[in-house]
Amino acid sequence: MQKEEKQHKIFVIGFFLIVIVVLWFLVKPFVSGWQSRQKNSAERKANEEILKAPSIMPDDLFKKIEGKSEIFLVDISNPEDFSRGHIAESVNTPAEMLNRDFLNNLGATETADVFIINQGNNLEELAIAVNEAISAGFSNAKYLRGGISGWREKGYPLVSSGGSENDRAKVKKITFDEIKKEAETNPDLLQFLDVREQGAFSKEHIIGSINIPISELESKRGEVPILKKIIVYGDNENESFQAAVILFDLNFFNAYQMSGSIEEWKASGGNTESRI
Repeated sequence: MQKEEKQHKIFVIGFFLIVIVVLWFLVKPFVSGWQSRQKNSAERKANEEILKAPSIMPDDLFKKIEGKSEIFLVDISNPEDFSRGHIAESVNTPAEMLNRDFLNNLGATETADVFIINQGNNLEELAIAVNEAISAGFSNAKYLRGGISGWREKGYPLVSSGGSENDRAKVKKITFDEIKKEAETNPDLLQFLDVREQGAFSKEHIIGSINIPISELESKRGEVPILKKIIVYGDNENESFQAAVILFDLNFFNAYQMSGSIEEWKASGGNTESRI
């Protein structure tokens, strides 16, 4: 009896498996067709976005930058890629945050030249971002053709934030003793640059320092003296290293990273002052 029940169960299970297989082969063409239609539809939409979105070539964008045109550069790369290399004065933001309010906060008017950038490996993402910016009223929005990869291939400059091993070769360090020695012989040739936020600078800084927060170094590079030896310091050596890399990429080859923080400077007998 038990043997018959077991055989019956096996038969039923086998029957259902056969039915499922048969049904799958009957339904499969319809499923594949639906998936194919969905894929084709998505590809058509992507192509429409790309064809509709205006672009600018690297050479033309470089000319605008060199000509000091008023432009707004928005890089939608992920923060790690942005840190490894971006066009000077670019603003980094996720694509989904790039909307009318964001561009207005940057100071862009509806007729401003807005250039949207990524690494060059996702053209659909760029095209969608540009078309959405245009739909939001920014009629001169364009994407950089080839992205950062194409820009780099052209040999145009990029600014790093200390995100690669190659950046270490860009930074020259200077010790407290070396600073004090040079201050005794050529005090007028030294310029301390404090890259901390303004509140920390006002509370206490090395005497004679100027303050440009690291987040503003690119946009305020015109305030950095080009004929002096720049001694960069911050809250810690990681911050001053990043700032020194940025300055190097901005062609300030006279910038030096101070070995140590402001607290270590004080502990070595260095003088500070306050603006509070």
